[in-house]
Formats: sequence, structure tokens, C-alpha cells
Amino acid sequence: MHLASQSLVLSRDIIDHVSAFVGVLEPDGTVIEVNETALEVSGACRGDVVGRKVWDLSFFTYDSAVAGRLQEAIGEGAQGASARFDISGRTAGGETIVIDLIMRPVRDQNGRIKLLVLSGIDITERKRVEDELRRSLDLLERAQRVGRLGHWSYNIPARKLSWSAEARRMFLGDEHAELTLERFLQLVHPDDLERLRTQSREAIETGKRFVSSYRILAGNGR
Repeated sequence: MHLASQSLVLSRDIIDHVSAFVGVLEPDGTVIEVNETALEVSGACRGDVVGRKVWDLSFFTYDSAVAGRLQEAIGEGAQGASARFDISGRTAGGETIVIDLIMRPVRDQNGRIKLLVLSGIDITERKRVEDELRRSLDLLERAQRVGRLGHWSYNIPARKLSWSAEARRMFLGDEHAELTLERFLQLVHPDDLERLRTQSREAIETGKRFVSSYRILAGNGR
């Protein structure tokens, strides 16, 4: 019994020094242990959390859909499924944050699920940046559509082209069409192709910028 108590204290000490949110659950979702990082963010104390179903904690109950999503995942974890998904929570200060949550089942020596371990990191800022980037790209796509402008980039080691939607419309007439390097070169007018190849090769070798005009073959080959 003494060894078991020492082991519990050691385990708690370890997870309390982890910067991620960590929780240990019974297979039915009952909280057995939670680290200080999670408690600080939620504004709860260990006694308010241990022994309760994780989806019933105030951190998740602010939104029934969030609590339901977590309860569903716990049910799947009790059957042996691992999971990783983004979930939001409400902090002690009333702020809604987004967590990259990972759930892993732990089995005993007989293969039965004995615990579920949850760990997560706060990705709120990353999500905000991603959302802003998506909005910026959407505005850029709209502006290019109005101005009939397109852009593309070329990953030299991978020999991979990335095209804007308007560029794909201009070259292939379909913003969703795949446009590979080989297909692009087929579309360049034969009389302009060698010059474009030379300019591109020199730019890669020297790092110098260049401006080039070239003709593109239409669907009828003209």
C-alpha cells in the first residue's frame, strides 16, 4: 500500500510539471487525476474535478455540443479507440480557448481498457493566425478573379507547382483542375518555351529575378 501511495504521488508530481493539459480517466469518463496546468486554466481545484465525469466539468459544459463531442469520444475510447481532435473550453476568466486534444486508452495485462489518458495543448493563437491567413487568401483570390490575375510558386527540390485558383482558370479554364509542371510546359507556345526554360534555369542558378512574357496555347492548340 505504501508503494502504491508513493507511485501515485510520483505520477502526480510528473504530470504537474508537464506544460500540456493532462487528465487520467476511468473508462467511463470519471476523472481520476488532472495536472496543475489544466486546473490553473479552468480555475478549478483538484477536489472539484476528481470523481466527476469529464464532460460535466464547467470547462466544457458552457457548450452542450462540446460536452457531447467529448462524451462521444470517451465512449469510443472505452472501446479501445484512440483519438485526436480540436475541442474548445471556457477558462476561469471566461475566455474560450481551443485545445488540440489527444486521447489514448491504457490496457492492463489482460488487454482490458483500464484507463484513458487525455493530453492537450492550447492552440488558440495558432487557430487565430490560420483563420486570418484563410481570410487573407480568400480576399486575394477574389481580387485576382476581378483583376484576371493569377500567381504560382515552384518548389524546386520537389518539382512541384502551386497555383492560385485564378491561374488555373486562366491556364485550364477550371479553378479546381490539377496543373503540374509537365502540363504547364505543354501549354507554353513552342516558340517561347526554350526562352522561358533558359530564363528559369538562370534564375535558379543565380537567384536573380526576371520578367518574362510568353504565350499560352488555348484548348484548340492555338
